[in-house]
Amino acid sequence: MKKSDYRNTYHRLVTEANLEKIKQILNEHGYYDTNTVEQIKYEEKDNLSYYILNVDSTKYIGQSAYAMLDGIFVKINSIIRQWEGIFYLPIMIIRKVTNENLKPYINLDMHKIHELIHLQYIIDHIHKNPDYIEEARIYNAGSCSYADIKKSIKFELTKLFFNELPAFVADFENGERDYYLYSDGMASLATSDNKDEYVQYNLA
Repeated sequence: MKKSDYRNTYHRLVTEANLEKIKQILNEHGYYDTNTVEQIKYEEKDNLSYYILNVDSTKYIGQSAYAMLDGIFVKINSIIRQWEGIFYLPIMIIRKVTNENLKPYINLDMHKIHELIHLQYIIDHIHKNPDYIEEARIYNAGSCSYADIKKSIKFELTKLFFNELPAFVADFENGERDYYLYSDGMASLATSDNKDEYVQYNLA
């Protein structure tokens, strides 16, 4: 099986039956701590299977984020022998809202739907562009070298438009209207009923 068959491999790999094997691989690679790995669960929505990790701290997620897809590079030959090389395994992370003042403004269900849209687009993108896996390892903003900064910027901008743009459009169509404006280190909540404006500010 070649890397171009990423979509089929993803669906063969991400199953409830393979969950314990995936946990073993994550522990062997040193991703997360052992107790955190044990919290990973399998879920499925609209025929899209995924692994999910629910947390209550910012240890594995951005300070201001409540949902994200954590892309992990692993070897899966022990499960899918035909796969060649490194596999890109997205794991959804959802952070519990512990601040009572923020609870009225954080819709975790909407955040989760947003990440599921990301997941579908990333699966389709890698299926069509198998080189993405290696490019993500080299040019990801969090790990690229100084010499690769220009290529990293191009990579991240491409990712922004093939992955973030359709998710924000879907958010609006699903009824989301709020977005945040940032100035002088402060954030303020704004609302727009204009799709173009809503998407523009979320992408900014």
